[in-house]
Amino acid sequence: MKKFHPYGLAGALVMLLCLETTAQCTGGRYHDLVFPGSPTVTSDVVYGSNLDQNGATVQLKLDVYEPACDVATNRPLVIFAHGGSFVTGDKADAGYVQTAVALAQLGYVVASINYRLGFPTTGLAAQYGFNSAIMRGLHDGRAAVRFMRNNALNGGNTWKIDPTNIFFGGVSAGGIIALHLAYQNTSGEMTMNCGGQPGTDQSSVEGNSNNLNVSSAVKAIISISGGIRDLNWITNNDIPVCMAHGTNDGTVPYGSGSFGGFFPVYGSSSIATRCSTTNTKYCFKPMINQDHTPSNPAYVDTVAVLMRNFLEHFVCNVSLNCNYTGSPTATTPSVSIALTSGTNPTCAGASVTFTATATNPGANPVYTWKKNGQTVGTNSTTYTTNSLANNDVITCVLTSCATTGVTSNAITMTVNAASAPAVSIALTSGSNPTCAGASLTFTATPTNGGNAPSYQWKKNGSNVGTNSSAFTSTTLVNGDVISCVMTSNSSCANPTTATSNSITISVSSTVAAGVSIAITSGTNPSCADSSVTFTATPSNGGTAPAYQWKKNGNNIGTNNGTFTTTTLANNDVITCVLTSNLGCANPNTATSTPVTITIHTPPTITQTGNVLTASSSASYQWYRNGQLINGATSQIYTATQSGSYTVTGGNNCHSQAKNVVISGLDDNNSLLSPLFVYPNPSTGSFTVQFNAEAGSSFVLQLKDVTGRTVHVETITGFSGAYEKTVAVDFLAKGTYTVHVTDGNEQAVRRVVVY
Repeated sequence: MKKFHPYGLAGALVMLLCLETTAQCTGGRYHDLVFPGSPTVTSDVVYGSNLDQNGATVQLKLDVYEPACDVATNRPLVIFAHGGSFVTGDKADAGYVQTAVALAQLGYVVASINYRLGFPTTGLAAQYGFNSAIMRGLHDGRAAVRFMRNNALNGGNTWKIDPTNIFFGGVSAGGIIALHLAYQNTSGEMTMNCGGQPGTDQSSVEGNSNNLNVSSAVKAIISISGGIRDLNWITNNDIPVCMAHGTNDGTVPYGSGSFGGFFPVYGSSSIATRCSTTNTKYCFKPMINQDHTPSNPAYVDTVAVLMRNFLEHFVCNVSLNCNYTGSPTATTPSVSIALTSGTNPTCAGASVTFTATATNPGANPVYTWKKNGQTVGTNSTTYTTNSLANNDVITCVLTSCATTGVTSNAITMTVNAASAPAVSIALTSGSNPTCAGASLTFTATPTNGGNAPSYQWKKNGSNVGTNSSAFTSTTLVNGDVISCVMTSNSSCANPTTATSNSITISVSSTVAAGVSIAITSGTNPSCADSSVTFTATPSNGGTAPAYQWKKNGNNIGTNNGTFTTTTLANNDVITCVLTSNLGCANPNTATSTPVTITIHTPPTITQTGNVLTASSSASYQWYRNGQLINGATSQIYTATQSGSYTVTGGNNCHSQAKNVVISGLDDNNSLLSPLFVYPNPSTGSFTVQFNAEAGSSFVLQLKDVTGRTVHVETITGFSGAYEKTVAVDFLAKGTYTVHVTDGNEQAVRRVVVY
């Protein structure tokens, strides 16, 4: 028999034995390389002894591979038999070691066995040699199964296996052993002639390698390029088998044929047909145009997936899938951390929790937390602390049987100092004091309020308004006190609430504006050209009321509380409209009661020489130089002295003055030429002009209508032309007389100031 190349099988099994996770196969076990470290190996465990082909007693040994650091206690066992045509090969060959390691890294316990090799190839014994090799291999394979199961049941279960979950597999000669172990399992099937060669006891299918009273049955087998001597040994619903075979195999026939040219053997194709007719569960992959050892890498991958799916069906209770479903992938341990409680940024003294999430961690993972590279915390998937400082960096290092150390992502913390919130309120619409029913809006301005502070407005300590930074009301009464309590959502607020300043509201009732007017200078009735002053008295006018004076309904005057005029006519009507700036004035305008003016026409004087005649009037009173002339109450008055004469009628209005010269100083006097006063009427000043022929002293006087002197000055040692400007802007509007005298006689002129 041609030796099977061990490295091809090892690569296939690395990809094969990655079992799909199910409810019974969690965390990737039997599907991924979840134990990538070096397995724990117990070497050269003696599982029995027996006679070799020469009759010498030899010990039978196996190596046990366990997943590194695995804590599971009920693990499936794969017993593996190497190839080598029953004449060569060893459990320690590198390819089979690699296969065992790959199985262990997936989570299996592996027992890689040595079995008795050699058989006669010459002479008469050679015709029984192949049969004897198969028989010795069959007995040794069953002895290995019994040994491992007995240890699990009766020997303390040294390797923590599941005695109900044992598989047997092999390549070439190992595949032949697997097939005969599964199907040559009764005394009636022990029909191969071994010619009585040593170590081929055919009295029992179990052989004499050990005498353990336990079953050697297996759950299923795997045969790569194997064969069986008799197809009839496969009976209804027999032990499931997974097979792969090259269609051009020149060592073990693909279908029916012979081994070595004279030992009939049925290969995998024939076995698959027999399984189909006996309702025996199987998977079979023909490797087209391949020899005994597949050389095409694609077939190696395909066969590996086929065997993975086959074992997965039994270990993980998934549906049997004999098709190619994609190459398994190796796993790499990794760990990531995240903040799972608290926030980042966070506040000084706040508690935060970091959680580590490992991918493919392997067995017995250890979590070492680091802060700024220094070890903190405990061996846990979480790390909680309330002592972080700004810019602290948190990481986690994962170590396990799968890795000597892998470091997570880093989380840099932003830690802010705690801050107290504050809030202030202000009246932003309306006024204080205010009026009943007026709309007032208060606005809160927060400090350290966060991105969404909440507000509780209060009136006199009771809750009002809504959760808003503004509060508007039209129902406030006098003395109401408004405040606001803000709750900050800033993560670092301490305390979380703050109370604003208080605003006490002054509320006044609504009042109507009013105004009255009265004559405060002058009289009514009045005389033409007389100055009359009206004064407005407001009520509820506010701090700066506005005034609009009106005469006969037309606007006059200025925005002033008084109005003075000398141009009134009879029956003129004076009113004043007041506009109040008082906030509570409603209405805010008012019109005064009208004042109707009566203007009397003054009497006129007719002069004939020194005889003065007044126009008709109810009564008369004559004046000289503004001084009342006692007893002069008739319509006609004869002047006996030079002077300026006026008369009042029954309406007490003064006439225009008449100048009378009796003798001495007068308009035509040799001492004083005619007296001129201009302009007349005048506003701010007027000019006095006269001539004197001889040097003398004169007195210049200005008198009002009552005869009261309002201005006087002396002109001394004067002769010739005289001209003087007299300022009268300080005088009230009205009629005045100008008097110039030398002490004995005078000249008089009437002047109107307006």
